[in-house]
This record gives sequence, C-alpha cells and structure tokens, in this order.
Amino acid sequence: MRFGVNALPQTTVWDDYRELCLRTEALGYSSFWTYDHLVSRTSSGPGPTLECLTSLAALAPLTSRITLGSLVLASEFRHPSLVAKAASTLALVTGGRFALGISAGSNPLEHAMFGIPYPAAGERVGRFASSASIIRSLLHGGTVSLRDGIFELDNARLIPGTPPPKIAIGARGPRMLRLVRDLADIHVSAATPGELRILNRDLDALCERGGRPPASIERAVIVYEACGRTAAATAVKRAALETLFGRPFADLENRVLCGGKDQLAQRLGEYREAGADHLFVSAVPPYDHDFLEYFVTDVAATATSP
Repeated sequence: MRFGVNALPQTTVWDDYRELCLRTEALGYSSFWTYDHLVSRTSSGPGPTLECLTSLAALAPLTSRITLGSLVLASEFRHPSLVAKAASTLALVTGGRFALGISAGSNPLEHAMFGIPYPAAGERVGRFASSASIIRSLLHGGTVSLRDGIFELDNARLIPGTPPPKIAIGARGPRMLRLVRDLADIHVSAATPGELRILNRDLDALCERGGRPPASIERAVIVYEACGRTAAATAVKRAALETLFGRPFADLENRVLCGGKDQLAQRLGEYREAGADHLFVSAVPPYDHDFLEYFVTDVAATATSP
C-alpha cells in the first residue's frame, strides 16, 4: 500500500500550500492531490480556495518525483475537450507525474454561485459518462467526432499528443462503478474499511462480467485524521472536521483516523485487507506537518512501506 496526501486548498494562502506540497514530497509520500472547488467546502458557508489545475501547474516545476493529481475535477465546470487538453499539458510539464481525477460533481451551491448548471443526479451521471469517454479517447490518441445530444465534436484530437496520464474516477453507485470499469485506471472513494470491501467486491464483479481483470484497476481511498500531540490540538482538528462536514464529530469518528500509533497501524491494516492500494491522508488547514511526518515515517512503516 502506498500513501499520498489529499491537500485541501481552502482557507489557506499560496505560500503555505506550496510548502505543504514540497514537504509532502520530501517526506517520501507518493502523491499529492488537490480538490476541485470554486469556493471552500465548509458548513459555515463559502470561503476562499485555490483553483485546482492552475495550482497543479504551478507546483509542477517545484517538484521532481511526486505524482500530482486532481481529486477530482467536477465534470460540469469544464468542457471535456478542455479537460483533456489541460491534462495532456500537465502530463507533459510534469514529465508524466500527473494523474487526472474526474467525477460528476457534488456541490450545487458553487454551481449556482457561478452560473454553472447542476442537473439532477441521473442526468449528471449521464453527462459525466459522455464527458469521461471523450476525455479518455482524446488522451489515448483518438480522433473524436460525435453528436450525442450533450456534446458536439468534429474530428477533435490533441496536438501534440503525450503519453496519457492515469485516469482516476471517484465513484460509489452502480452506474459510476461501471464507468470506473470501462474508463478508469484508478477507483477513488472516501470509505471505511467495511465500505471499501463492499465497493471492491462490487467493482470486481463488474470487471469479471465485462472481461476486465479486476487487478488492472488501482483502488485508492481518502481518509481524514484527528490526531493531535495534545488534547487541545486534537480538539482543534475535530472542530475543523465538524466545520468541514457540518456534522458533530461523534457522527464522523468511525470514518476518521484517531488514536495512537498502534490504533492507527491497525486501521491501516484494515484498509490493506479491504483492498486499498493507495491511501490518501487528508491535510486540512491549518496544516499539521508534524503529523504528516509521524504518519509516513512511524505509522505507515509499521503497516507497509510507503
């Protein structure tokens, strides 16, 4: 199992975010991911955040080893041709260190704020299916002509082409899992070990029915943590998660990494047994560099090598 950082770029400043990325690489994490929101995602209302693709482009020349990824691009924000072109360019400027995470979007508030349509769930998944198919075809060197009632392309192709980045799709429901099977290299979920086991079982079954080897899809999971060096520091982290999710911590506790080294190592073992190949530990402002170092050097080393 490998380890990455899901770095929330909200209520922060660029210097702190850049430093977090550089520190993540120096500590030996395998990947650094940033979300795609136009305002911060908190229960207290919209606030400041950094844009996903421009942030990754700015981080590319500052790093040399770590994979940089989007977690995940909301499909209604951008035309799929633009996503494919941006992804191709990021793959080029990172020297192949970019991973493209995409999904159907989940925040109606920011769509309304910026005048971006937010269809009902069924329609949104249908539109995402069309978008993801276009993106994959273009990235893999295809020429796309289509009029499917959603998008119209006429002999579209990427010039120049580049080796395609891996595509990660965030998915939970049956329709989205089928898209993972058909189009993704990585499946991403925010799940407990028990939930991940069920998702992997369902995805494996879809792969077997569709003729795709289940092992050809990497399984990645997003986790949050509330581990402070003191009781006061832990309370600050718990409050930050309550603000982020709009729920009391008691409702979140079974989904959050908590406790000491042995308890954390046990949780990592549960994720490994559930089939996680890659675990993204979330960094929520104010960023705790000490925990990220402790986690990857002390905790993760007891479970598996990062």
